[in-house]
Amino acid sequence: MTQRAGNDKRIGAAFAVVAALMALALALLISPPGLDANALGGGCAHADATPDQASSKQLRKALACLINRERADRNRVRVRPNADLAGIARRHTKVMVKENCFKHECPGERPLKKRIESSGYIKGGGRYGYGENLGCSRTPALMIEAWMTSSFHRKNIVDRRFRHLGIGAKNGSPYPRGANLCRPGKDYMTYTAIFAWRKPKR
Repeated sequence: MTQRAGNDKRIGAAFAVVAALMALALALLISPPGLDANALGGGCAHADATPDQASSKQLRKALACLINRERADRNRVRVRPNADLAGIARRHTKVMVKENCFKHECPGERPLKKRIESSGYIKGGGRYGYGENLGCSRTPALMIEAWMTSSFHRKNIVDRRFRHLGIGAKNGSPYPRGANLCRPGKDYMTYTAIFAWRKPKR
């Protein structure tokens, strides 16, 4: 889903090989198990690791590394980790897996805009913008490959304006609703990546 309103926001949902197109241009992409991941994650530790080969923390770091590698290849500045965004991303990822919900806003959650505003990220006010990619994949390398195959979702990764990043990763999949190519069980990781920028009031 791409959405622009108010403070220049864009939300993107992506999950490797197109699984579904929903209202408001919500595209779900899921990383299929048959892709060859060899060398996809060169230079980023644990990029080709499956959930049984690395911790959630290691896989989050691998995905962040891959995102910044894509940005560097296009002469974009690195997005730096942000604790406020990471907290939102981790909580949402846990909710998706627990509730079998593969959406930007699951039952009981507030809209992402409200979660960001209450997190402290935009403390002091000012302008800001954000984007969100959701995904389910066996490895971080396959996840980034999936996101980069969609021009829509690639925009969040390579957007020149974004400066901060928060990533959530949870072992398991939000199966069966909305994730029919993501198999149930512990062979997959579900990811949330939140990109953002902010300009405090002067």
